[in-house]
Amino acid sequence: MTGVSRSRGPRRVNGAEREHLTAECARRYYDGQSLQRISADIGRSFGFVRYLLLEAGVRLRARGGDHRSALTKEATKLGQNTASSACDSL
Repeated sequence: MTGVSRSRGPRRVNGAEREHLTAECARRYYDGQSLQRISADIGRSFGFVRYLLLEAGVRLRARGGDHRSALTKEATKLGQNTASSACDSL
């Protein structure tokens, strides 16, 4: 079987390229994208993306997505610690 190249899966990512990929995945995850979405977009497995995020110290959300209320999300966007402080400003 000469001339036939066999794919051994995705190539390894090391060094600066890995740091860049980790930062990009973390940014997207913090922006609310799911692990499944990120892994599909970058062409890597769910486990690989999960490992990158854990390696970077990212705290993963509970299964099923973001369960915070809209008010809590707005308070987070405003840089406030609690939803009650967001209510006070209304």
